[in-house]
Amino acid sequence: YWYTKNSDTKNTVLQVFDDWTGNFSTEAKIGYSQFSQVRTVDTQQPQVWVDLGMSVDPKTGKQKGSAPFIDLGEDQFSHYNVLDIKTWKGLFAGTLYLDEHTIKGGVDFQQNKIYNLFGRTQFGAYEFYGIDNFEKGIYGSYNLYQPASGYTLADVAAAWTLRQYGFFLQDTWQPTGNLSVQYGVRVNLNKTGNKPIYNPTFATAFGYRNDNTIDGMKLVEPRLSFNYNFDGDRMMQVRGGVGLFQSNPPTVWMTNPYQNNGMTVATYSVFNDQGLQPGVGNTLPVFSPNPFAQNLPPPGSAQMNVDTIDPNFQLPSVWKMSLAFDRELPWLGTIFSAEYQRIITRNGILYKNINLGAPTGILPDGRNQYWKTPGGASISGDARANQDKRFSGTSTLLTNTHKGRAEALTLSLKKPFSENWFGSVGVTFGNATEVNPGTSSQASSNYSNSAWVNPNDDVASTSNYAIKQRLNASLTWQHRFFGDYVTSVSAFYDGHSGQPYSWTFGNDANGDSYRTDLIYIPNKGDVSFKANTSQAVIDQFFNFIQSDSYLKDHQGAIAGRNRAASAWVNQVDLSFRQEVPGIFKGNKGE
Repeated sequence: YWYTKNSDTKNTVLQVFDDWTGNFSTEAKIGYSQFSQVRTVDTQQPQVWVDLGMSVDPKTGKQKGSAPFIDLGEDQFSHYNVLDIKTWKGLFAGTLYLDEHTIKGGVDFQQNKIYNLFGRTQFGAYEFYGIDNFEKGIYGSYNLYQPASGYTLADVAAAWTLRQYGFFLQDTWQPTGNLSVQYGVRVNLNKTGNKPIYNPTFATAFGYRNDNTIDGMKLVEPRLSFNYNFDGDRMMQVRGGVGLFQSNPPTVWMTNPYQNNGMTVATYSVFNDQGLQPGVGNTLPVFSPNPFAQNLPPPGSAQMNVDTIDPNFQLPSVWKMSLAFDRELPWLGTIFSAEYQRIITRNGILYKNINLGAPTGILPDGRNQYWKTPGGASISGDARANQDKRFSGTSTLLTNTHKGRAEALTLSLKKPFSENWFGSVGVTFGNATEVNPGTSSQASSNYSNSAWVNPNDDVASTSNYAIKQRLNASLTWQHRFFGDYVTSVSAFYDGHSGQPYSWTFGNDANGDSYRTDLIYIPNKGDVSFKANTSQAVIDQFFNFIQSDSYLKDHQGAIAGRNRAASAWVNQVDLSFRQEVPGIFKGNKGE
């Protein structure tokens, strides 16, 4: 889908440095910024998907669509999409120099005043199973979000304020001429002045409140690092550190509960698996191409979509550790470095779907299933049989996981710039695991943008961003052909292992309403093929499994998330730069 993002950013900063005495100085800074963004399209319309493939279950008469498909109308996430953030920042820090110690302490402050109108699917989203059904106005599914009774579109927007306070104190200690040690602590405190609208029906149904926020959340972050230089004619040092680090709060994740509270928006999901003509002897709303005149389903079919935060949720934080060795070699001043880094998740993010309902059975490969009729056809209306129908199937809980890690070993050679050239080469071996990659601004998408055996499992697997091997090399040569103006030629090479990916079913295999189920990799005899399937097609299927290195080694098991990887990537960048006389005397351009 095409859409336009109109963004505007304004920044103003005032910074002051003062030297009060020979050994005490201060820094003060205040800043204001405003970021606004509106996502729009030329013509507002419902979203329309047309599946060109359509089949009918001979036992139940229910229809389902299949690829390929055509996208028409307007992307449902662009119906109303406005963001405005006003930010104040402040910093005051002082530094005291005392013989072997340099002590620095201070406080910083940030306030974000957030307005976010995300009126998704306000004009309706339709899916049609086949061209014939599209021509007749017979949709297979219809979704609509509208302001609930007593509320307006203005009430749908999230409007809240986040204040962050940081207090820090550190000491850089030089006990000897060779050893430098830096240690300190930082304390983060988060405050929110207002809460999402309370939903008493949700609290009764799920046993906790929907208006939890990160108000009052704090974290103490200790840190320690060192650097030791050995005596000798050539530089040799060991350096390292350990500390706890917290990410800047992802305000859009904290905004979701303010928007999706189940009170201000009524969510409608209509399934027409039988292929009935809407409005003819039934209560199915008739398709409307008018974005501002969508036909509402019966009032009793409205659902509440609720995004929530665990009352004990902690913002993401990790322990970071590193140890490195640097040594100048006898040749051309080349520096050899070896560095090991390790990251351990203290608090990561874990999104859960809270309205799956209890499983209805176990599939042959051992995973849970949620179909209304275990073993029946995969029909959209039969999914999540035990859900609470008062709530949407995309209601979520943001909580924590303590799983996930990353480690990397880097070996490199660097020749400092001299005699008109510079060069470097390095190789990195790494691995990383995670539970949830956090790829989206929407809570429901953060949950679904993954792959799993059983939904809501707290299982760490290969990270979306894991690169197991990387080789980098660079070379720069320069010369002054024209007086004092430098001519430079540079080359940079990046070679790395491919991005990890998962093997998943092309449909909803377990009835949880998501098409992100990791496949079972069958042996011969595990699969029942459709009647009259030729032996050539069956052979082609198993030959494909044998042709893939991951699939053939894991037959008889469920595929792991991100356990396969794309091909090695090679990239070479070349640049040519020439200095030229500047506009003013003594200046140069390039």
